[in-house]
Amino acid sequence: MLPLPSKSNLDAADRLWHHKKRDEDFSLQDVEETVHKVFKANPAHSDAVQVVAKLSTLNTLYFAGIKDVLGYADWIVQASNRLSALLPAGDHEAVLGLCNWRNSNDQNHEYRVAASKYCHFSQPAKFAIYDRFARKALAYIVGAEEKDLEEPVEYQCAVAGLLRTLGLPKDDYAHIDRYLWLLGYALHCYAPQGKMAEARPDKPCRPSGVPRLLWCNWNICRALLPGSP
Repeated sequence: MLPLPSKSNLDAADRLWHHKKRDEDFSLQDVEETVHKVFKANPAHSDAVQVVAKLSTLNTLYFAGIKDVLGYADWIVQASNRLSALLPAGDHEAVLGLCNWRNSNDQNHEYRVAASKYCHFSQPAKFAIYDRFARKALAYIVGAEEKDLEEPVEYQCAVAGLLRTLGLPKDDYAHIDRYLWLLGYALHCYAPQGKMAEARPDKPCRPSGVPRLLWCNWNICRALLPGSP
């Protein structure tokens, strides 16, 4: 079994999250804070304009992958009464309810990433963010296959379990989300198959659709790996 992430691993992630190459640059923390501010300024799920503002921000800064922002916003508005009850309770049904959206042409769209991000930024202490990098990292840590963590509820439960195992506060999703995303990014760059024995320090594979804000090299990435000195 792999070692669990240590405090030094989490601290390394925090440093990278706040890092700027130059004073005028944005850090990943700046990007995250921008999204938080948009959600705090637009708290309603029943107001189409507010929902569109939130979804547009998620799409631009957090790669939510929403193809029809206006249509998906209408879907959220229709579900607003239910969301207003489920989100404060941290109920996973909130994520599930937003995952599968059927548009006006009766085409089904699966928005697991967008649903988790909308729920997280609506209630940061209640929901973890689900995406390809975080799932890759979590599978690596717990020794599972990525396909075993594809379902949002299983993923959310696994992250909650990791928080308990690490002795972190049960509502510290933001802290663990940052670590998982950065570790998953590092694994994608240097060990795409999730096997560090096959790591390629000299031939990083930069993923598409990721901000150039994130600078990365092998020494930095290695500091994120559980069991690293």
